Amino acid sequence: MRIVPTRDKAKLAAVKGLFDRYATEAVTFFGLAKWLNELGIRNSFGQLFQSRDIAKMLTDEAYLGYPTFSKRRSGRFHRHTANGIAPVERELRDKNTTTDPADVIRTATRLFEPLVDSETWEGVQHKLRHRPKKIIKGKTGILEVMVNGLKNPSLFLAGVAVCVGCGATMVARSDRMEYYCGTWDKHRTRGTLAECPCERNGVRQAVLEKYIGKYLDETGRRLELLTRRPDGSHLTDRLEGQEAEAWEAYAAGVTQLIGYLATHHPDEYNTIRREDAARRAEDEEEVRAGAGSKGAKPGSLAARYGKTLDEAVDKALKGDGPKEPPDPFLQDCLAAYRRLFDPSAVAGELSRLDTEHTALVDQWSQLPTPGAKQKAKRKFEELEAHMVELRRQPEDAAEVVTAHWREMNSLSLAITNAVVALKSEAGAEAMRRRAEALRGLICKIECQFAPTGKSGGGRGNARSKLISVTFHPVAGTGTIMVVDGSESNGRERSYGKP
Repeated sequence: MRIVPTRDKAKLAAVKGLFDRYATEAVTFFGLAKWLNELGIRNSFGQLFQSRDIAKMLTDEAYLGYPTFSKRRSGRFHRHTANGIAPVERELRDKNTTTDPADVIRTATRLFEPLVDSETWEGVQHKLRHRPKKIIKGKTGILEVMVNGLKNPSLFLAGVAVCVGCGATMVARSDRMEYYCGTWDKHRTRGTLAECPCERNGVRQAVLEKYIGKYLDETGRRLELLTRRPDGSHLTDRLEGQEAEAWEAYAAGVTQLIGYLATHHPDEYNTIRREDAARRAEDEEEVRAGAGSKGAKPGSLAARYGKTLDEAVDKALKGDGPKEPPDPFLQDCLAAYRRLFDPSAVAGELSRLDTEHTALVDQWSQLPTPGAKQKAKRKFEELEAHMVELRRQPEDAAEVVTAHWREMNSLSLAITNAVVALKSEAGAEAMRRRAEALRGLICKIECQFAPTGKSGGGRGNARSKLISVTFHPVAGTGTIMVVDGSESNGRERSYGKP
């Protein structure tokens, strides 16, 4: 006997919807369990779904067509392992615990067609592995607790907004669509506001949404500059003001690749340069000839990949986007590098330089004058710099360039998805998709406040005001946006210290 998929189309659709929702929305296990129960679907025991059922379903490889067994254990004397039967540890006797992944029994062949596509499955598993953790200090010690999704979909920045003053996550208040300092809230509930290091430090969600929009707009324009066809004369230069880690690694890989071709295969490299110069001249002539025409020439880069970031992303979503840098010069360099790169030649050159370096070291003590030693020192520096560069050459520069190019394109897609989510329709599911899109791009939003010196109740008497917002992306460096001064914590009465 073996398990097979149900014939109930409603249940099959619910399974697909379950995985899709968890992959694209900031939703809790409880929320998904409630959703399945409202659909009238019950678990395998005919009971209502619980949160623990959802956690098990999302990690069950049976939905890929590969049923697994022995995922949990509760034996008293023995347990199954990858190496056979082993005695149960004393502390685990009669306890229902999770089996070590290496000891789980999996079918070797797919028994039926998958109910969930591989891309959605990988997205769900990645999200489960990287669920944020919250540290809780209790009487029994320090515990790590998984933060499970978003409880209130309308406050989609909950858990992301942080108060800079104390470093605590800001508390979400749904009736005012506002976030305020978590440390202040703890002292308020304990009646110890006089000891609180922070003011209330509140900021409305609408204010943060405005600056999120600005951040996404600026980042999108920056990536559009990075991913468009570069000017040949400045191909390997780092663009002024750009500090994206993917771009820096991409530029370093391009420099390494072109340096290898120019040094070891100058004839092929010069041929590529001449062809690129001729191609650019032809393109400029076509632009001048068709200055008044509309549309892009068929077969051109603009026609293939789109003139703007949005057009390029649309094609990428359909699978038509560039898998490698679209610049013809770089494509020719990548093809030549893959055809000509010889690690053994690099190793031979490195060995020769190492021998030369050893000889210079032996001669150093025999140099007669300080001037001669100074010249030898410069020779040492040049030689060692060349050796460092050669030691990096065995790395496949072509793969480095294409990998970081794909990373920048993925970031472009994440930005576009976040922009679309911010402008999406209302509703709980739309809000959860919005939260998930932002969490795929931004891991933390730091809100910095400054005291106003005011006191008392009423509008306009806030004790602190927002002065800057710092966005920390999932990859790359943070971006600080200075607040224009019109935003405060929006309090209607005084909550702070007397």
